[in-house]
Amino acid sequence: MDKIFKPTDGLTMKTFKIKAVLLSLVLAVMISACTDHFSSLNTPPTSVTSVDPGFVFAEVIRDDNVDYNWEYIDARIFGGWAQHFADNDASDGLPNYYEPHRRNDNAFWELKYVTVLKNLDRAKALVLEAADGDETSPEARTKLAIIKLYETKTFENLTAALGDIPFSESISGLEGNTNPVYDLQSDIYPSLIDTIDTYMAQLTNGDATFGDGDIIYQGDVEMWSRFANSLKLRTAMRMRYADPAVAEAAVTEAMSDPLISSHGESAMVGTEAGGGSHENAHPMLGTAQAGLRNPGDNSRIGKHLMDMLKLNNDPRLEFIAEPTEASKDIFEVSGDPDDLEYFGIPPNLTDDQYNAMDLSEISFTSFEIWGNEDIAVPVHVLTYPEVLFLQAEAALLGWGGSLADAQLYYEQGIRAAMTMEPYTNATFNGETITQGDIDNYVASQLPLSADFETALEQISEERYIALFSRGDEPYFEWRRTGYPLLDPGTRTNNYTNGNIPRKAFYHESEQSLNESNWQEAVDRQGDDGYNADIWLDQNSNNGQQYDN
Repeated sequence: MDKIFKPTDGLTMKTFKIKAVLLSLVLAVMISACTDHFSSLNTPPTSVTSVDPGFVFAEVIRDDNVDYNWEYIDARIFGGWAQHFADNDASDGLPNYYEPHRRNDNAFWELKYVTVLKNLDRAKALVLEAADGDETSPEARTKLAIIKLYETKTFENLTAALGDIPFSESISGLEGNTNPVYDLQSDIYPSLIDTIDTYMAQLTNGDATFGDGDIIYQGDVEMWSRFANSLKLRTAMRMRYADPAVAEAAVTEAMSDPLISSHGESAMVGTEAGGGSHENAHPMLGTAQAGLRNPGDNSRIGKHLMDMLKLNNDPRLEFIAEPTEASKDIFEVSGDPDDLEYFGIPPNLTDDQYNAMDLSEISFTSFEIWGNEDIAVPVHVLTYPEVLFLQAEAALLGWGGSLADAQLYYEQGIRAAMTMEPYTNATFNGETITQGDIDNYVASQLPLSADFETALEQISEERYIALFSRGDEPYFEWRRTGYPLLDPGTRTNNYTNGNIPRKAFYHESEQSLNESNWQEAVDRQGDDGYNADIWLDQNSNNGQQYDN
């Protein structure tokens, strides 16, 4: 039987009713309070509710320059074709043997489109959101310009590697278009120049910047302006043979405005040293350390680069290459440095040549520099020496300079190339390249020849060495100028019939997911990959010599 409330239970009915009303009011207030702050009460106090676009921008720069598949993209594709590197593994290093290895090409496409461009677009959206959509506000104007300039650099890298590419609709998949058209390279390059001009003019001192999130220039607007103009110079020079008139106009403009003019103004990304190889180390470190752990593995120095360094008594040799294991064994007994030898691996070997090769007589990259965990070698993005060699070539052409200017820029370029990091790093055996070393080398390379093509070859060969550690740029510049002349090797039963490839493959998924647009680009250029005829590649000197 249910209990019946009685006055003898210690509470009168009146008292109970009063307390019941008060309890109801308290509960109502509590429920109301919970409803008013429902969102905050259900949001973990440590969760991220907004994202700083500076963090996104920093991550993009890091991913693009430090934390990526350097071995597969730069060493095995572009660096292999430029013969800075050559792979001793004929099965995994297929691009060095002019055979497609789609994982490598896919990695390049995914890095640029999926990681870099997509996240630059995200950073742009966050900047605009914080500025209430006002692109011209001091809060957004310069940040957007910096994003667009780096985006332009990324697109130039993509089209230089691939020819016609998704460009005008490239990131429209975020808006529902998953089948972007492939724009013509001949349309892309002039558009890139226009974009650089537009956003270089938008950089404004006093505007908000990314500050420490800008891991290239730490928010220095003047440095970004010099970077933009230097990028314009490089982009315009790419068109030198394909569209000389447009190239000359843009190069001449760039030559008249401030360019990167010192090591301190070079676009570089810092890395971390100590504690072993990690995600913020130089991307070459892992490959070099793999060779240190197991001398039979991974990419080694290419024969052409090695032969150039040795022939010219280049003081950078020991900073770039490791003595062969066989010669180090002899040196341990003799103690005579003259016993240390350096040899590069030839390109595109036949099976017989590959099987006969003794890897103990082939050099790796220098373990003291590129495999040294205690050295924080910066990643080169767009450097002072590179700009000087571009200026030397432009002046040689009479585009914004004279022959005397070409000579000056050429000498300055050599000196700058020998004094940039890591060649100034005293951690390497406690030594650096001395001023005397540089003076002697410069004297051996001067003057520029009175013959135009010979002078162009001189400039191109010094630029080729200065671009070591960056596989794509030495390849692009070799393909453009035809210098240095590279021996393509002796194997002919491969995808290119023995010729050095002219471009990379598109991502293999494009054939199935964006078939009609992919097919149009392939039909225009004649091939999906290595044998394509791209618009930029119009120099009659194809850079390949077969008489070795």
